[in-house]
Amino acid sequence: MTDKKPLNLREYWDTVGTENVKQIVFAIGSSMAYARLIKYGLKKPGPDFSLRFIETAREITPGFAPDLELMLRGVPRNANSRGKTIPPSPEFLAAQAARQGIRA
Repeated sequence: MTDKKPLNLREYWDTVGTENVKQIVFAIGSSMAYARLIKYGLKKPGPDFSLRFIETAREITPGFAPDLELMLRGVPRNANSRGKTIPPSPEFLAAQAARQGIRA
């Protein structure tokens, strides 16, 4: 894993895409509605949610996970991107392809 800047939930979501976040959220028994409230800065996640989310993120998106401290701090409010499905970033897709031995 390369040195990457620590990610809050919004930055992580924008990196790995909505479908990966959806897998994580459902795996930990939460809802996309709650995750979106956190993403847009309308709620701050508790320690239990944050730890379960990060642990599961490390399994579903190896090499990519939000930073615990940044998750607990919350995300600055942003109403501009509500309702958009975010595709995985090229960086994330290239890292996944490299893990699987595929050239991106």
